[in-house]
Amino acid sequence: MAVNLKRIFPNVHSRPKQAIIARTAEVKRILSGPPLWMVGNKRKIIGGVSFPRNSTGIPFEFTRDYYRKGPHDFRKETRMSSEVHLMNLFALPLEESGVRPFQLFCKTKERVDIKQAWEYLMLDLWSHLLRYYSQVSQITLKAPQSFKLEGSSLYMAYHMGTIGDHLHKDFKPTLEIPLRFGEATLYQALALHLGAMAHIKESEEISHGDYRLRHFIFDPGGLVENLFYYVMAINSNRHTPTLVNNFITCPALIAIDMEGSLREPNTRVQEENDKMFMRARAYAAGHNLRPRHFERFYRDGYDRIEPQGVIQQLVDQQYQRYGVSVDNLF
Repeated sequence: MAVNLKRIFPNVHSRPKQAIIARTAEVKRILSGPPLWMVGNKRKIIGGVSFPRNSTGIPFEFTRDYYRKGPHDFRKETRMSSEVHLMNLFALPLEESGVRPFQLFCKTKERVDIKQAWEYLMLDLWSHLLRYYSQVSQITLKAPQSFKLEGSSLYMAYHMGTIGDHLHKDFKPTLEIPLRFGEATLYQALALHLGAMAHIKESEEISHGDYRLRHFIFDPGGLVENLFYYVMAINSNRHTPTLVNNFITCPALIAIDMEGSLREPNTRVQEENDKMFMRARAYAAGHNLRPRHFERFYRDGYDRIEPQGVIQQLVDQQYQRYGVSVDNLF
């Protein structure tokens, strides 16, 4: 989806061209190194980890036909608009940052610098927003934590799972998803998570911009994070066992591709949510979940969210971290 700069920055065209160029260069410089608030001065990044071919999850926006072909170790794929690359590197954030260690993922896309910076900041905002709600609710929602800009590449956290409209290729519809408050089948759990996401978006007044199932990853839980293999290698040298339970994912819905996201009135966000609801309900109906059952689980997820009204607080904190935020890019 093309990003409409006039919608994101309605006043930017009234500024002198040189001022826009200078501001863009300044912002990109700020975002070009690993964030100190996350990794500190030591900038802990590790690499050189080997993974079993049959253990790797599905990289961001990749998919596989699990039941007919088995898991594949996709590492790199060129798509219509960008190149994506799962890297053999991990970031080890400071404990006080609240961010768990993660594998780095790279998205390379030729575009103007300001669009790249906007996606970085929106990913950061969404990541903090959904992390906050996941801590105060029983439903886990995520967005990749942005890490740094480098040339035309954006580095971010990698999340395991399957892209939303390819769930039928990887998992049977009868798959039981172990939620914190019970169990649900695959598409029931998808509906529940989408309902929770919708309520957060409406209460915090933030749109996605290209709100489609292909811009979500669903993790049904039970996947082994690749960080396990690094820790296991370190521990084996120390003759210490590694508990795999600490590295098994829980069910989660991960929002991706935030380059068109905006802070917008509740009514605009509701329109976006309604379109997603119709698409997702039709997709689930094609895989044996009756529309009324989808609606019931969607509403259950929606009702499980207590609005927190934290978006402005998180934007202010973003400015404190970077010296720039989605509210004052221009």
